[in-house]
Amino acid sequence: MKHTSRVIVSVAVFALANVVANAQAPAELAKSRKAPAASTGPVKVISQAEFNQMVQSGQQFIPVTPAILAAQDSQTQATNQQNQAVVNEFMRQNPNLAGLAGLFAPPTDPSVVRTFDGNYTMQLTDAQGDVDTVETLGPGSILADLAAAIQAASDPVQQLALYQSLYTQYAALYSQLCPASPGGNNGCASLTPPSKLTNPAALRNASLGSIKSALQGLGSQGLAILKQVPVPPIILSSQFASCSADIGASLKATQVNYGDQTGNSKCSGTPNAAGILENFNWLNKDLLTCVKSQGGRGTCHIFASTSAIEMLIARDTGDKVNLSEEDFEEHEKLLWRPAYSNTGGQAGNDLNDAQSNSYHFAYENQWDYNPVGQIATATTCDNYPYPKAKAGFLEPGCSASAPQAPEWCVGTNADCSKNLGCAALAESVPPSVFTLSCYFTTAKLSGARSPYMSNGATSIWDPTNPDLSVANILLSLAFNNAVILAFSETSDFKAATRTPAEEKKDKAPTGYVVYHAKKDAQGIVGASDGKHAVHIVGYIDNGTLAGNPATKSAPAAAGGGYFIIKNSWGECHGDAGYYYMPVDYLKNRALHVWVVSSVPH
Repeated sequence: MKHTSRVIVSVAVFALANVVANAQAPAELAKSRKAPAASTGPVKVISQAEFNQMVQSGQQFIPVTPAILAAQDSQTQATNQQNQAVVNEFMRQNPNLAGLAGLFAPPTDPSVVRTFDGNYTMQLTDAQGDVDTVETLGPGSILADLAAAIQAASDPVQQLALYQSLYTQYAALYSQLCPASPGGNNGCASLTPPSKLTNPAALRNASLGSIKSALQGLGSQGLAILKQVPVPPIILSSQFASCSADIGASLKATQVNYGDQTGNSKCSGTPNAAGILENFNWLNKDLLTCVKSQGGRGTCHIFASTSAIEMLIARDTGDKVNLSEEDFEEHEKLLWRPAYSNTGGQAGNDLNDAQSNSYHFAYENQWDYNPVGQIATATTCDNYPYPKAKAGFLEPGCSASAPQAPEWCVGTNADCSKNLGCAALAESVPPSVFTLSCYFTTAKLSGARSPYMSNGATSIWDPTNPDLSVANILLSLAFNNAVILAFSETSDFKAATRTPAEEKKDKAPTGYVVYHAKKDAQGIVGASDGKHAVHIVGYIDNGTLAGNPATKSAPAAAGGGYFIIKNSWGECHGDAGYYYMPVDYLKNRALHVWVVSSVPH
């Protein structure tokens, strides 16, 4: 994306159409000079005196200028080039992995449309037959995840730290499951005692190959130990009936137009009778918070990260909370990695940045999510209670930008009372006639933030060894940690949502991703529909699935089993918001996987 006009300052304010429709000639503008009045749109226009007073009171303003936006754009392009170089060199050194190119190949589906900021929008049909628009992330974001995974997997320091962490957790769990006294768990015969595995201390100053060999030995225990972990008794469906009791839940959870559960109210949220969600328990099922919806914005990485944190809070405290994705996104896009016009990102970066900045998560009821996806349009904050309260509610910020931060414009010699392309107009009229400067401020939340923070995320995906990487996921699930997957999505994934009519036509039950393994065996890589990030919450193997009469209609998963995915497209997609991803689909489409093991509080 290149900025071709000074009008680009409106990227956080208004669409160009408003500029054309409402611009006045300089002479006419000069005749209509009035003092700036209070704005009725997402941008608040104030006088210079008001601005000065706010500065004196300690308010910090972050400028929004064409030069800043151009610099962000240039930085993005430079980063994309660096990541492309990393991926190209990796593929040169690993010609057997040439299929990776398909992960960032342009979509072939004509319904997947490129956005101005390099992402994609596509249409999804939900389980009721209604059509929703979602945004996936573009090639730049795909390359960023893949390059980061490559670099982490080739770094001996990071790989040794990963082995140390996995080994320590394995030893602790083995000790718990396999007591030394007689009459212990008979299933322990299938597990390797920690003493038979490589001690991390022996790997100091070891080669990368030696460390990966040790990881391979430990990873071979992943599925076996996951099967030995006792699953607590859970009432299968009742926990998904309501989210209103969650700490920090929005008072506006059933709102149609805003909030992180937008759209859920039109669905029952009842799991499919032939689905994994209804018929099986797994280790952390009772810890999961309600399925959320990212709406039309490319914020899947924020939603996956937040879901992971919420699960760990429930694990460590017993409390279920609803945290604010909007506040988290504002900090990432406004303060930590400024990107005013692009919602793309990496879950690992989100959580590591939160750790580095000692960020305390806010609650959803302090800043409800805005699901509207338009950036740089005047309609972004329509139906959202900002800056004017609706039905008695008022949100702390909104603007036509990725961070959705409050925006202020300081104007002179013009009437901006209706925000008629005001900021963009300022860029097209000589400064001697009309001057306007725009700024972001961080949203001011009411009430105290949560005590919960981030301890960062650890990369566990090795593009050279998908089998080992899957084993790392299984180990992490056995340890009851949170796992986040970034993958290059294909039509197979979005087709996993099936209406009742489709299920009657002998198709797989809704929620199951049908993976075309034969095509991959022939070297045919499915076209990417963009990057998506999700929370992996469990695993069910084919034998267990086939042994339950209720799931006999489910197709066997390519690769031996299904990963259970908590998605962020709302409860009307998949199986009440959950998807079942075959192991082989994940192995062939994954870009990066992180594990999150603790939450300070």
